Amino acid sequence: RTSRYHRYYTWAQHPPPLPLDQQTIFPGEEDTVWTYDEKNRLYYFHRFYHFEPSLNVANPDVREEIMRVMDYWLSFGISGFRIDAAAPLIQGRGTEASRPENPHGVLKEFREVARQRNPNALLIGEADVEPAKLSRFFGSGDELNMLFNFLLNNYLYLALAREDCGPIMQALNLLPQPPEGAQWGNFLRNLDELDLERLTDEDRREVFQAFAPEENMRIFGRGIRRRAAPMLGSRPRLEMAFSLLLTLPGAPAIMYGDEIGMGEDLDQPGRQAVRPPMQWTKKRNAGFSTAAKSKLIQPVVHEGPFGYPEVNVEDQRNDPGSLFHAVKKMIYARRAYPAFGSGAWRHFDLEDRAVMAHRSVWKDQTVIAVHNLSGKEKTVELKLEAERNRRLHNVLTDKAEEILTEGIARMKLGPYGYAWFHIVGEHASSS
Repeated sequence: RTSRYHRYYTWAQHPPPLPLDQQTIFPGEEDTVWTYDEKNRLYYFHRFYHFEPSLNVANPDVREEIMRVMDYWLSFGISGFRIDAAAPLIQGRGTEASRPENPHGVLKEFREVARQRNPNALLIGEADVEPAKLSRFFGSGDELNMLFNFLLNNYLYLALAREDCGPIMQALNLLPQPPEGAQWGNFLRNLDELDLERLTDEDRREVFQAFAPEENMRIFGRGIRRRAAPMLGSRPRLEMAFSLLLTLPGAPAIMYGDEIGMGEDLDQPGRQAVRPPMQWTKKRNAGFSTAAKSKLIQPVVHEGPFGYPEVNVEDQRNDPGSLFHAVKKMIYARRAYPAFGSGAWRHFDLEDRAVMAHRSVWKDQTVIAVHNLSGKEKTVELKLEAERNRRLHNVLTDKAEEILTEGIARMKLGPYGYAWFHIVGEHASSS
């Protein structure tokens, strides 16, 4: 107790009761957020596992230590940091000594350290909180540069399960507008469970039924421990989901292996199911390691349709028709058309909710993305009165440009089909 590091953590003789939003992150694996330490004869606080005691950021010495670590790595030229569990980080723990005087001031301190060392350094945070609280983590553009978009991720999978774009629109309408220089970080999957706690119980059951019908596929009563490719079940549907990710407002984050359609390993415990080694080749241990199989910390997926003999980087790089090349083409197209993700956004109000169409305008660039969320062919008609006599160029296929003489674009989309368009120039006859 006499060590200066004792105060780096939160201790209590009699642990105080805590609200529901400060209970354990891992229900079913941890029963409490307070664990008794025999040596100190006190309880210590941990939002996560009992072997991961939570640092007390109310202590200025803790914050100073964190900022020294930040400064050290920034001096090597890294691009920034991921702030894990940003909301729990700045919460009190039921004791006066653990309550930061200015909780969001903690994030401002971290941002200022990053800015001083590298004005372009990025702080991206995990803040899976109610929509009304999200904007606080951006501050006035002086806290986190980017937030992982958990809300959109929840509603995206509800939309995919229903084959209805309505939930995506609902999420986008709930999200606050980031301040200048800040952005959302969108993702299909991350390295944890697919956390669905922002959905209602009924909506969550609907997503479970569609993508995790077996109990072993679920975790913590709120999430799914599967990867995107096995959940979505088909190459066209997975491609369409990638297309949504790369065209919705925000910056895309892609989990390693999803670009080749890797699967999970449900024989592994908890979140480890979605964290198998990267599948580089057909060689031993998927080309990930030359160590003996018994020495791998995490086994490779070696059997079935998602095993490394069937799904690996080497094969897909050599196959122009692979998922890897399809995703690569989308990434190049997005870079060429920054209106996707960064432009002023609005959707087309279509009668068929299985089709989502939206346009984005950035500077003098106007782009349109259309997605068929269903397994049936769809005919789509977009009214583009303002673009009458301009040309509609298919970005991904580089097909001949269609002249919008009537201000209407008509197209057919196959099952889970998608298309990206760029509206260009004035048609010569319109002058």
